[in-house]
Amino acid sequence: MVKPNLQTHLSNLTILLLITTASSSAYTPDDTYLLNCGSASSTTPSEVGDTRPFLPDTDHSSFSTSFANDASVQDPNPSPGTSDLYHTARIFTAASSYTFNIKSNGTLLVRLHFYAFPTPNHNLSAAIFDICANDNESALLRNFTTPRGTLMVKEFAINVAAQNLNISFTPSADSFAFVNAIEVFTAPTELFRELAQNKAMENLYRINVGGPKITPSNDTVWRTWSPDDAYLLSSLAGIKINMTRPIAYFPRFPGGSTREIAPDNVYNTAREMNQKPEETGLNSVFNVTWLFNISRDSTYLVRLHFCDIASAEGADTLAFNAYVNDNAAALDLRPYVFTHHRSAAPFYIDHVTEPYLRDPMPSALRVTIGKSSLSNPSHVNAILNGLEIFRLIAGPMPINNKNSVSIVVVIVPTVIGGVVLLGLLISAVLIVCRRRMSSKKTDPSHKWMPNNSHNTSSGLTEETVDSVSPNANLSIQISLANVKHATNGFDKHLVIGSGGFGKVYKGVLRDGTRVAVKRAARGSEQGFREFRAEVHLLSRIRHRHLVSLVGYCEERAEMVLVYEFMENGTLKDHLHGSGGDAARARCMSWKQRLEVCIGSARGLHYLHTESSSNAIIHRDVKSSNILLTEDYTAKVSDFGLSREGPLHGKDHVTTAVKGSFGYFDPEYFRTQRLTTKSDVYSFGVVLLEVLCARPVIDLALEREQVNLVEWAMRWQRKGSLERVMDPRLVGKVGANSLRKFGETVEGCLAERGEERPSMGDVLWNLEYALQMQEMEMEMQRKEAHEDSGDWDGDLPYAPVVGRRMPSVSEATDSQVF
Repeated sequence: MVKPNLQTHLSNLTILLLITTASSSAYTPDDTYLLNCGSASSTTPSEVGDTRPFLPDTDHSSFSTSFANDASVQDPNPSPGTSDLYHTARIFTAASSYTFNIKSNGTLLVRLHFYAFPTPNHNLSAAIFDICANDNESALLRNFTTPRGTLMVKEFAINVAAQNLNISFTPSADSFAFVNAIEVFTAPTELFRELAQNKAMENLYRINVGGPKITPSNDTVWRTWSPDDAYLLSSLAGIKINMTRPIAYFPRFPGGSTREIAPDNVYNTAREMNQKPEETGLNSVFNVTWLFNISRDSTYLVRLHFCDIASAEGADTLAFNAYVNDNAAALDLRPYVFTHHRSAAPFYIDHVTEPYLRDPMPSALRVTIGKSSLSNPSHVNAILNGLEIFRLIAGPMPINNKNSVSIVVVIVPTVIGGVVLLGLLISAVLIVCRRRMSSKKTDPSHKWMPNNSHNTSSGLTEETVDSVSPNANLSIQISLANVKHATNGFDKHLVIGSGGFGKVYKGVLRDGTRVAVKRAARGSEQGFREFRAEVHLLSRIRHRHLVSLVGYCEERAEMVLVYEFMENGTLKDHLHGSGGDAARARCMSWKQRLEVCIGSARGLHYLHTESSSNAIIHRDVKSSNILLTEDYTAKVSDFGLSREGPLHGKDHVTTAVKGSFGYFDPEYFRTQRLTTKSDVYSFGVVLLEVLCARPVIDLALEREQVNLVEWAMRWQRKGSLERVMDPRLVGKVGANSLRKFGETVEGCLAERGEERPSMGDVLWNLEYALQMQEMEMEMQRKEAHEDSGDWDGDLPYAPVVGRRMPSVSEATDSQVF
């Protein structure tokens, strides 16, 4: 036991030495302004690891102010250990601004410091205000507030083309604004290069993956880097590593890093995949995933920092994939090749996201590293050294266009205006011609791949067509006039839902039929793909437990799907409320829940076995895609991501990873091999939701409970699954029924697809669990009657029968057209 402890201490000591000895050398900005707002004296905030002097904001020799109704306030009772920088503040009760003289155009780094303390006349935590830059050209913060006693430093990268930078503070009505300190200085030219031209960005996260906190005095550009522990989805999936040999900076290759882009302390540490999962209770090597709270309606730049400190010097043994949300940021990334055969050479990859609107994670951005097709089978590994997330303020980035073939852009200094202009012209032509051309498009899940030759070819595509009509059932076409009549002209008051496809409206056709009308968002590539897939699939099949397509409309650039209306909404709403509001969830009995699961399983079993000559794989099984009729009959919906299964003689389809986070089959995610067992895994997650009545990922819970699958399976393996049960079900679920249900879930969630049951097996097991529940409830009723002395009946005969395979013939309306 002594040796591990000694190694641990030595490792920690090494990291501390790296931090204290790393060069934070001298970057000298052309312009530097450090203001101690509301104070008449200078201060050095050494308490927060910054050794630069901040001067009073009353010295206007190099900048000017336009204050209206301002005041200087001081914290009457400063908390021990709080820096002098946060003992004072300047408040504004009317619009006011600072204007800084700038020597040269380019990108400026702006940091605004806020620390809310109470004063006799103003409680700073009650302030509500907006902050803009460059005379309202860039809205940096809107309706901003800060909690009492919490230090908040907001950092922005702002491109300026004039000889000054203006930062204005505008209080909301009957409120005021304040600021404790301001930093403005010229950014290193290589930090963003062309990326921030005429744009502004806000830094939301800056993470030292696998390492400790880095303070401003240990960063060349005076940044703070936070440890990654709080953002890991599973702390068991990745382990921390560090390196003592020097970092080999070589910025000449595309994406090559410098100390101004990230310091040594970031690249000297990393997190890699856990190579010994059995030591931490895992049964396989898992991907490593980080989750970050974001606003779902913004665009983000995600900067991934890499330096191969896991491989031996001169070895080309590391190859892996990196993902941001559902998109590949880097496929088959080989650091040794990327860095032109240099060991421990740091580099970065920039990835731009678009607004992320799909369930079930509308407010979380996830970053994942894992196995690639080039990974060494005997030593699967992936690393990440650092991570930064920026919110784009001034609109979409010019390097991104969702209607053309998209790639991860490794920012290089040789990008020239002519190439950019040509790319924009080509993109415009593609937008105009998209609906008229009959060519194939690149699968959207391969957006943002690096433009290096070794990363651009995955060989994974999905067939597309640009017109639905030739192969669809024309008899179910509905005119746009009828659709508008049904929805009162797409009345916003009739909207009952929204997603990646577009909005869903409640409507009534002319014959009185109640319908749900799903309207694709204009210009939505995702909407077009899903529209095409659903029409082709649902116009050919019918089943009692699959949502029926009443009709579709493709007219005047409108793409509309019309379904039968489901009175009781989604299973998700019944389990943990609309929008995650558990208080609005309706309590379903255990029998009702089992019947919903059985109905859903019947629908999926039909897709897998009897819907066509090949299996149909749903690929997006989740609780929000299970709808309930007025009598709680379950119907599987949303077939926009569905794929036809493998041809005879094959056991999988090789295709890009799609679906919803939290429900992904991990084997499919790692190998990109899709099978019917991928649906089985996702359905296993739904079964846990049914039992526990909580979201599959809940960032508000304690770390060990964030991931429903990990948390529930931990108790299932201990034989105590009842510990995670919906509290409303306690005492109402038979022990044998719960045991069978738990065994079924555990089988569905097996790591390897070949170890999972078929959907037919799952269906049989759920029917058996329901039978056990009814038996146990009947026995309880009998015992209660016997105790009262008025039982005169027999226990219904419900023997444990031999294993049978379920039949979808129970659904008499099943047919294939």
